[in-house]
Amino acid sequence: NTGTVEEKLINIKEISKDVVTLLSSKAENNGVNLILNADDVVMKANSNYINELLYNLIDNGIKYNKHGGSVNINIYEDESFANIVVSDTGLGIPPEHRDRIFERFYRVDKSRSKETGGTGLGLSIVKHIVELYDGIINIQSANNKGTKITIQFPV
Repeated sequence: NTGTVEEKLINIKEISKDVVTLLSSKAENNGVNLILNADDVVMKANSNYINELLYNLIDNGIKYNKHGGSVNINIYEDESFANIVVSDTGLGIPPEHRDRIFERFYRVDKSRSKETGGTGLGLSIVKHIVELYDGIINIQSANNKGTKITIQFPV
């Protein structure tokens, strides 16, 4: 029952601009370049949820990147979907971890958790929000080549 959550038409571009602004100093401190390419994409959703989803994805892209790396955020609409694509030039997710990264508090590299802080990837939250709006999430990742997460919401 999503009736209790306030949903209205939101512009994903505006939310993504806010999130990039919020995370820009963290990106700078980590030597990571944030690149946002966003069209005006409108969907009916709770803006806090979409904010949280973008925040988690971009934050991961910064945390698990390398100095001089970048996080590309592309937001666009096609015939049937609002698309959010976040790709980074970071460490990548080893294949054996890929099916587990949506678990709550799951961390790919437990030894790094102390230095990066946080409770896992936050992807369980992301997945929950995607499912709430009947979306699809797809992850492509290669070791040391980075990770690309594509989220598609039906429009």
